[in-house]
Amino acid sequence: MKLLKKIKCFLEFNPYLRIPDYKGVLKLHKSPARIVNYYLAKLYMELGLLHLPCAPWGIDIEPIRSCNLACPECPLTIESYPRKKLSFERYKQILDPIAKYLFMVDFSYWGEPLLNPELGKMVAYAKQKKIATIVRSNLNYFPDKTARELVECKCDIILVGIDSPRQEAYVKFRKKGNVELVKQNLLKLKNLKSELKSVYPKIMFYAVMTQDTINDKDELRRLCVTMEGNGVFYAPNVIDYYLSREQDLLKTDAFCKEVEKVFPLDNKHVLYSKQGSAILRKHQTLNCWMPYMYPALSAEGRLNGCWHVFYNEDSIEEDGPAGSFWQPWNGKKAKNIRRYLKSRQTAGSLNVPCMRCTKIKR
Repeated sequence: MKLLKKIKCFLEFNPYLRIPDYKGVLKLHKSPARIVNYYLAKLYMELGLLHLPCAPWGIDIEPIRSCNLACPECPLTIESYPRKKLSFERYKQILDPIAKYLFMVDFSYWGEPLLNPELGKMVAYAKQKKIATIVRSNLNYFPDKTARELVECKCDIILVGIDSPRQEAYVKFRKKGNVELVKQNLLKLKNLKSELKSVYPKIMFYAVMTQDTINDKDELRRLCVTMEGNGVFYAPNVIDYYLSREQDLLKTDAFCKEVEKVFPLDNKHVLYSKQGSAILRKHQTLNCWMPYMYPALSAEGRLNGCWHVFYNEDSIEEDGPAGSFWQPWNGKKAKNIRRYLKSRQTAGSLNVPCMRCTKIKR
């Protein structure tokens, strides 16, 4: 017993080995299978294995590829893309084989999840499997039926994208949005939780730091407290998309000036800085854990190596009918991604999306 306690203590206090948590919700969903699977995934990543005899510990789900806002850097705003909705059957087909290993399902990706009328059903299904659930939303649309379903099934966290409590600052980045409508929907959620005597879902704000919202941090925290929220954190901006698809933009003064108009590049909440005549990411990594531990399911029902992938050609699924989770997870495309992360020497012949990712150190 003493040895087990020492091992547990070592794992909990080692920042690299500690199992990640979100406001204490993941520790409520621990099981022996999930814990063992998590550390196996860590081990296989360190060993650089291409074939993974383990499952991811979490997954991003895109319930719908459509959004009611037009944020300037989102690919859904930049690209002309048809509206797609994830079917509940495909969602179950991917989730069922790995449910006993998953700590968390994150309903987000690119679209606005609340636009899918089956979102409540999807969250409830994951909760039946004893998986932690997170929904990320701009909360400009919050139908009564879905709101009640999320409270009744005890969705763990709703992350609300709100950068400022002032409409004139809020709408500069979240174009077509209405912050007063967001406040009304937050109040609706707060009242529903009180009516159903539930502490779930926990409410958290995530904000993008821009030149217009840089002085609104205190007001935003006060609004969060008023709505019985659990904190505010600043999310990285989506400039990754520009930098990964259009590498030549890095070298143009015009692009740098446009970015500086929107983002305070010297702020700690912004992931980028101006270096010479280029804009570069402050922190990069030699490896990436997502293709080993955290894939994403797009609204088209295609499995991707991570949530940064937008285009179908970058999916890890082969052409043809969609299969179960394990087929693409250890398929040729997934192995090519892990091969690239293991050794950059083979990059020229692989053509994987990681070659364009700003997070990966070349």
